[in-house]
Amino acid sequence: MATKAPRQSNFELLRIVAMLLIILHHFARHTLFQYADAPIDGPAVWHYFIAIGGQIGVNVFMLITGYFLVKSTKSSFLKIAKLWGQLFFYSILINAIFVISGRKHAGGTLILQMLTPVSSNVWWFASAYTVIYLLHPYLNRFLTSLDKRDFQKFLLVFGLIICIIPTFFSASYFTSRIAWLVFVYFFGCYIRLHKWGRKISTSKYIFLLLGSTAITFAITLLIRKFNPGHYYADPYFFQHANTLSMFITSLALFMIFSRIKIPYSRFINTIAATTFGIYLLHDHTFVREFIWREEFFNSIKYQSSLRITYYSIAATIIVFIACCIIDLIRIYTVEKLYLFILNKYAPILCRRATSITDKLIKKTLDK
Repeated sequence: MATKAPRQSNFELLRIVAMLLIILHHFARHTLFQYADAPIDGPAVWHYFIAIGGQIGVNVFMLITGYFLVKSTKSSFLKIAKLWGQLFFYSILINAIFVISGRKHAGGTLILQMLTPVSSNVWWFASAYTVIYLLHPYLNRFLTSLDKRDFQKFLLVFGLIICIIPTFFSASYFTSRIAWLVFVYFFGCYIRLHKWGRKISTSKYIFLLLGSTAITFAITLLIRKFNPGHYYADPYFFQHANTLSMFITSLALFMIFSRIKIPYSRFINTIAATTFGIYLLHDHTFVREFIWREEFFNSIKYQSSLRITYYSIAATIIVFIACCIIDLIRIYTVEKLYLFILNKYAPILCRRATSITDKLIKKTLDK
């Protein structure tokens, strides 16, 4: 049996960086700061700056997914079951804690959401990722059927519709979160299949990273100050994941880390393995309200103080470490037992799932 190659630690380190950016973004956006009508002083500038990172982190995660998943031609039952098990575990755990503590009432809607975290969209990214993973074998077959020139034309048209037009004309009906993530997934696939960007120097990627980030930040502050109206009335408009400057920032960051030569690091890879769990833990609706909007951090008291700079960084690190420890405990206890059972019964479950699928196809589509 062939041994599975260890994950590349430079990309695993990128996953850690992306998650830190996402948590910092959540600190800025989920805390009930009142900067809309406040002076554009130091704390406000810091707030708008750290808010940029979240959607960059989302884009980076999907670029990594496309880059490493493009050569997969079929879904893995074990991976699907592992993903579903993680979602279900945290959905049950978080809801149980908040109900037992008296913070939430166990009504019918809550129970339904708890038992169906993907279809209930408890975590929007997790739901979108699950759909893309289920579809990826078919998406990959389509992509690999294209020659390089057709792939480029496809990305150009798709990018025009999903990125360029929404950036300059706010045509929201042209895009959706899952459609955007599919585009980013496709771009990650293209980088891997056709070795895109190899001729561009690292220094140019660093320039692109800094320049596109500066453009996003500057436009955010200009919109906040002058409020030109229409769709540009929202200072966060250019911080959306599918705006051109944000995509360039994400792409440049990905390419920079792809160039970093890091020998295999068990420590980095172990921490990176918890990043999805960190997301599930800290961005569940109940946890989000508790840590950002209620009494846990009480960050809003620093709204007018420059102490918000180091307080936001400290809060981000605390959330990351705490959630990382919890997910490591889950990985080495609950998940270990869960995977043992899955591996034992996976062949039987796969045969039954295949049989059910074949019967369903014959009764519905094979006519």
